[in-house]
Amino acid sequence: HPRQCTRKSAQITSSTVHDWKALMLAKRYGQRIAIQISFPTAHQSEGHSQTRFNPVVNNSPELARLVQVTDQTKTQKQVFQARVKVINGCTIYFHGRSGEKQVISVDTNVVFIDERDFDKRDDKIAMLEARTGHDFVFRTEYTKGLIEHYSTPSMPGYGIDGVFMASDQRYYFVSCTRCHHEFMNMFDEHCVHGFYAKNEQKYDGDIYWRCPKCKRRLDLVEIGHWDPRDPLEVRHCQWIPTKPENSRGYEGWHGRHIGKDNCCFRWVSPKELLSNRDDPKKYGKQENLFFNM
Repeated sequence: HPRQCTRKSAQITSSTVHDWKALMLAKRYGQRIAIQISFPTAHQSEGHSQTRFNPVVNNSPELARLVQVTDQTKTQKQVFQARVKVINGCTIYFHGRSGEKQVISVDTNVVFIDERDFDKRDDKIAMLEARTGHDFVFRTEYTKGLIEHYSTPSMPGYGIDGVFMASDQRYYFVSCTRCHHEFMNMFDEHCVHGFYAKNEQKYDGDIYWRCPKCKRRLDLVEIGHWDPRDPLEVRHCQWIPTKPENSRGYEGWHGRHIGKDNCCFRWVSPKELLSNRDDPKKYGKQENLFFNM
């Protein structure tokens, strides 16, 4: 889909997911496209490029083989190398959005907008989206280029939440491998064995994800299992749009710590989530931010 958004919890590897998307697009389309990965500030974009993006490429012999060193990347400072990568002929730009010149400096076919809720001005987002106006590779009857927003929500109706609410609003459903009950997994007493409310006495026994119908432990090996030999199927789970009438606009994904599929959202143990919720030094005072409730 040419327009996607992810309203996500903190720390679910969404930025790394989009790094992989950028690399796969570069591998497939090569010099036919250019990609821009946008962050709130130039400092954040450079840090992500060096510490997150580079290791993904360097740890893959197939991707490392496609890296091209241009005359510019040879002669410019290290900061320039952090901002521009050339993979299989495709140029990938890492830019910040703090200055208008950064936003409008290049035309691209693909724009990934990371942590859009940190932007105080929506006009910069609109200018960034307009950079795909020349695209003919991914052009459809209604859109030009590929645009994806992903961010932890800050306020209802603002930023990523506003984009998500106007989308087809996809939620993650799993199917119990024992009783075959399909349900939307939640971080509550129905889906977590041993769940306790904040400030209540901690549960000393085994804490695990469970089916709200048969009350048995979920098989996390099978649920969300992806076999590269059958890449279009992810077992016992699916994203279900709750507003399919909005599908012409954005595909919206509600990403949390309580699922796993080939989008790389990950299972986190409910015991770890309870510990983070109760620890004021972590997300205790911002649990909506962490859990994306």
